Order: sequence, then structure tokens, then C-alpha cells
Amino acid sequence: MGNHIDKFNTIKSEWYTFKSKPENKKTRIRNAADALDTTEANLLSTDIGENVFFLKINDYESLLKEILQIDKLMFLIRTDDVVHEIIIDTSKVNVKDDSIFYKNQKSTIVKFNLDIFEYVFFENKKHGNKDLKSFQIFDKNGDSILKIYLKGSKSNQFDRIALKYKCDYKYEIQKNSYNKINYDTKNKLSQSYLLNKNILRQILEKASEKEFPISINAFGNQISQYYNGKIKNIIDFGPWINIIDKSFNLHVLEKNVTRNIIKYDKTTELFIVHLFDSNDSQILEIKLSKDYEQYFKSIVKN
Repeated sequence: MGNHIDKFNTIKSEWYTFKSKPENKKTRIRNAADALDTTEANLLSTDIGENVFFLKINDYESLLKEILQIDKLMFLIRTDDVVHEIIIDTSKVNVKDDSIFYKNQKSTIVKFNLDIFEYVFFENKKHGNKDLKSFQIFDKNGDSILKIYLKGSKSNQFDRIALKYKCDYKYEIQKNSYNKINYDTKNKLSQSYLLNKNILRQILEKASEKEFPISINAFGNQISQYYNGKIKNIIDFGPWINIIDKSFNLHVLEKNVTRNIIKYDKTTELFIVHLFDSNDSQILEIKLSKDYEQYFKSIVKN
């Protein structure tokens, strides 16, 4: 046990020192974990106390069903290059067979692998003057899979779920050796075309301008998250291109999108654009309707 406590105390001290430096005040925990050569879950475990709980979960699907009783939620998945956030009205959705989906449309919102869910935390932190409450799910190596944020009015019910599963932390994460896994999201495509590097920006700006519906799907740690609808506000922040809309946010580190491939699906009459990072792993998939065809063809020509 002593070795686990030593590991815990060491990372707690390093994390405290990191956060105390002014230049790190705005650094996200994922980036801090990379800087400290550890994982988000390892850092978060050292914050357990009044505002961070460690949860014991025996049935993850049941947990998700309970969380989906909250009126409004935001689902977030993140990689080094993409952050995909979607806000949903839970009265319209259900969970079954490793996916959360809209009941009527039967379209998927989040698709995951329950078998790799290992650790869950509840966190309540200040964001400006507001409480930002979330359930955060990690794999056995402490890498983030999915974060679920409270966006509705049922704060007390959100807290009650956390308290129901709250348990004493017994250094579970420190007992596991850290072994970074890069999950393979490569997608080998036939009859496809290599496109110019700026196509992501061109597609998003044209879809916003013409108010065409668009599907934007992101791929994370054995998880996929899907948005279907119109987009409006395309904004640049530093090297990131962003969609900042009421129910959907997307943040993409544009310079790290190194390869783009297009296919046309004759069955669905959809143009499908696959975007890859420098590791040749697919990070985004964009689907465009036939209505977009004339604009899309002009982008491809350019």
C-alpha cells in the first residue's frame, strides 16, 4: 500500500506545483497530464474531497440511464486535436447496446464500448461564478472517454446520483501501471480522393453561409459522437477553428488535420469527408446532403 500512497503523494505535489504557476492557470487538465507525463484520472484522483468524488459503478448502463433522467446534459469527447460537445434534451433520448440515441429518429448521439469503462468521477468546479458539474468516465489507464455535464435545472438530482455511488478512494488508479494506449481509428477507404488541407474550413463556412444541414462526427477513445443539424457561428481562437452554437460546439486544431478523403455514397446520396491527423488516425467525419453538391464540387475543384 505504501508504494501506492507514495505515487499518489508525488503526483499530488507535482499537480499542485503545476497549477500554482501563473502561466498554467488556463491549462486544461488533459494538457497538464501530458506535460506531467501522466493521465487525467491520475491528476483528478488527487483532488478528491469536497468537490470531487470517486464513484463505484457495477452497471454502467444503469448509471447512464439514471443520468439521462436529468433534463438537459452536455456530452463531451476530446482528443488532442478535436473537442466535440453536444447539448441534448434527455426526454428525447435513450441508452441501449453501447449507444445513446434519439428515440424517434433512432439516430445515434454517442456510441461507446462499455467494456473499457473503468473509473468514474463526479466533479463540481467553479466556471466563472457558476458551478460546473460533471460525471467523467475513464478507461483502465486513466485516459478520458466521456464527460457528461449538467446543463439543466436538476442540480440536486445530479448530486444525488453522485452521492449514491460515492465511495472511499483506495488508490485504485495508482495501483495500475500507466500504459498509454493509442486506439486505432484508421479508416482505409477505396475509391477515394485526397483533398486540399483547408477543406474543413471551406465546408464549415459554406454550410453556415447556406444554412445546409450537416453531420459532424468525432472519434475519441473507443467512442464516437455525432451531430446532425445546421451550424451557424464559425469562430477562430488561435490555431483552433470553432463552431460555437447553442446546442453544439466543435473545436478543431486545424493545423493538425493533415489528410482529407472524400467518398460519395450512392445509396444515401451523401458526400462523406474523412479527416485524419498526422498519425493517420481518423478524427472527424463530415456528411453532406445532395443539396450541397454544387458547392461541394466547387470546393473539390479548388
